[in-house]
Amino acid sequence: MSMARDVTPSAGSGATWTALSAALNCTASSAATTLRCLRAVPAPRLRSAVTEGNLMFGPATDNGTIFSDQPARLESGNFVRVPVLVGTNDEELGNTTMSAAATLLAFTCPAAKTAKAHTRFGPTWQYRFMGDFPTGTSRFESPRAFHGSEIRLIFGRYDRKVATDQQRAASVYMQGAWAAFANDPSKWLDSYEGGWPRYNSKTTSVVLLADKNQAKATFANPAQYERGCRF
Repeated sequence: MSMARDVTPSAGSGATWTALSAALNCTASSAATTLRCLRAVPAPRLRSAVTEGNLMFGPATDNGTIFSDQPARLESGNFVRVPVLVGTNDEELGNTTMSAAATLLAFTCPAAKTAKAHTRFGPTWQYRFMGDFPTGTSRFESPRAFHGSEIRLIFGRYDRKVATDQQRAASVYMQGAWAAFANDPSKWLDSYEGGWPRYNSKTTSVVLLADKNQAKATFANPAQYERGCRF
């Protein structure tokens, strides 16, 4: 799902598209011709052009998938009212000096804003992944809970050569939680492994996953992480 953000996605991806087209000699008089040219480029060459050009494609507002009036839609409940599981990682930029500020502004606050809006209209859970597990590739001895690191555990794609017993157990626990939510989004997390609390800004309701690398969930008050957010 798309998290609530105060800054509306821009059309910046258009400039990135133009730069990529030029780098691969695919600039043409029509968009259709440019697209055909890029589709014919071998994947390794395409990937190299993106990497070498430091090109980034972000979400673009199309008012069909990404809307320009997200804050108003959240306030009014103008969105699909379905059960929601939303979360972030404890240190999205990893073990760096900028991680705390970037995590708060770009991830924690948008996730909290999303949870606050959706919980008024349906079952909503918010998690925060805390696991600090070896990756097999990190330059840091302690990589922390960096961006995307929880995905490895959810899909069981962690490096099994360096994985700890705690990491394996945490993966099993998280897979069970995601399966429970997928099986019955409206209620199964209410009873999963003793029950996950639904998001409530005034109660101990943020689900901490793999805190201290434990294969279970513990819970915290949202205010512990939302200080500094503007709602």
